[in-house]
Amino acid sequence: VMSLAAKSTLVDQAKEAGIAPLVVLGPGGGIDMAAVEAELARCEAELLVVLNDIETSALGDDFIGRWEGKMLLCRSSLIRQVVGLSAATAALEQGVCVTGCTVYQQTPGESRSPIVSQETTRVLADDTPEVLYERIAAECETKALPEAVELIVSGRWRPRTAKATAVANGYPPAQPTA
Repeated sequence: VMSLAAKSTLVDQAKEAGIAPLVVLGPGGGIDMAAVEAELARCEAELLVVLNDIETSALGDDFIGRWEGKMLLCRSSLIRQVVGLSAATAALEQGVCVTGCTVYQQTPGESRSPIVSQETTRVLADDTPEVLYERIAAECETKALPEAVELIVSGRWRPRTAKATAVANGYPPAQPTA
């Protein structure tokens, strides 16, 4: 589990599961990629989980390419609905009724990376960005991330296309017969 923060809901959950988080904040506030690479090699990591506070552009396409298929990213937004690190603020500004989190596999240079899991929560009238972000972390991320990890580790996850997902969920509805 890779994060900029030594303390967060998901870092705490990783510790409780016996997983040592990799806090990657380097001198000057950036990501120390040499330290990241060394630590991943040292612990012989097979799956990397990147938390919400790390922007993928900071990792670089070479790193992402080496970890393709073995790296999950968790974002506090419903990807394809609201994106960005300030997604809770954007959800409030856009007036959406639900928001949540997305766990996906990042691919190099790809803006439509495969989604593994999503969870939702209601946006309440009196929410502030901070309150909404905390609810997403507590209600959504703590459920979606372990589910996604289990799907990947067990080999049960398969990428879905938009069309296949829609058909599996009954869309478009069957055409009436005359």
